[in-house]
This record gives sequence, C-alpha cells and structure tokens, in this order.
Amino acid sequence: MRNLTNEDYKIRILKIRADTGIWTDVENVRVQANIGNWMTAKAILMELALGGFVTAEKTSESRIFRRSNDSPVGRTSASKTKKLSGGQNL
Repeated sequence: MRNLTNEDYKIRILKIRADTGIWTDVENVRVQANIGNWMTAKAILMELALGGFVTAEKTSESRIFRRSNDSPVGRTSASKTKKLSGGQNL
C-alpha cells in the first residue's frame, strides 16, 4: 500500500465536504477521510480554507469547516475550476 500525500488527503476531504453543506469539526473530517493524525487533518483543512476551497469558522474550542459557497466542488462549469497545488482540477 502506498503512502498517501497531502494532495490525496485534500482530494478526499473535498469529496467528503462536497456531499454536505453542514459545518463539521476536525475530528469528524479526520475520521471520514481516514486520516490518522488530528493535527494533519487540521493543517490540511486550514490550507484548504486559505485556498478558498472550504470555509473555516472559529469556535470557542476549535474551528469548524464546510465547503465554501464559491467552491467549484460538485460543479460542472469548467470556467470556475480551481486547482490544488499539485495541479489537480476540482
């Protein structure tokens, strides 16, 4: 079995987030994306938030995340396609 890269995890997270607009915490995303480390999941989610792929909101304990309203995940329009740092289209 090959080791997954951060880009692989980003794709997994975005696919999970594309299915719902519900706010989700880091632990829930970590479990759904099968990421072993909470800090890794949080770091990837923060990268995705900085890139505009997900929205992050600070709570009293941590942050919660959801798919951005302007995120192209799940859209078919090629004109609004964003790319991850590895060059993969979403």
